[in-house]
Amino acid sequence: VTAFPLTQSDSEDSVLVLFQDITERKQQQQALLEREARFRQLVSLLPDATIIHRNGEILFANETAAQLLRVDSAEDIVGLTIFDFLHPDEHEKVRARMKIILQTSKPLSPENEYIVRSDGEIFLAETIAFPFEGGDENAILVVFHDVTERDRMLKALEKSEAKFRMLAELLPASVFIVNEEGQLLY
Repeated sequence: VTAFPLTQSDSEDSVLVLFQDITERKQQQQALLEREARFRQLVSLLPDATIIHRNGEILFANETAAQLLRVDSAEDIVGLTIFDFLHPDEHEKVRARMKIILQTSKPLSPENEYIVRSDGEIFLAETIAFPFEGGDENAILVVFHDVTERDRMLKALEKSEAKFRMLAELLPASVFIVNEEGQLLY
């Protein structure tokens, strides 16, 4: 509702009142707020760290990201850049990946990247990046989790297997490994 005073010289003063029905607009705004609240609740429950950034500036982070990066709360991450947490050796690669995702508007395949926690500890994370509609410019949603232990175990397994193969090759006798059905495995 908007009102304007009207002054007339030969009669009483009057008021011009204009009004417009904004019910539909208010309902749309409420629906948008409810969808955003559901999205935030859903993302906050994810077991993987999740951030949304635009041109590197972090717009949103879930609590799992805060825990993984060892900051007090997700709000402490908002406003920082992803480069504040990426190992310097990763910067060029991540910039190239950002460019690809914004040009193609398609998710990128998982990639391992070294990330630096707030206390300076470095860990290996598997990251997956998705295009994300966010306001005037497109943003990027990144989901990541710590794979340091998995990577360490894979390397140890490879090393152990290499030792086994070397030992088997050097033995003066034939070495066979078969399963319960008698199928030759090695």
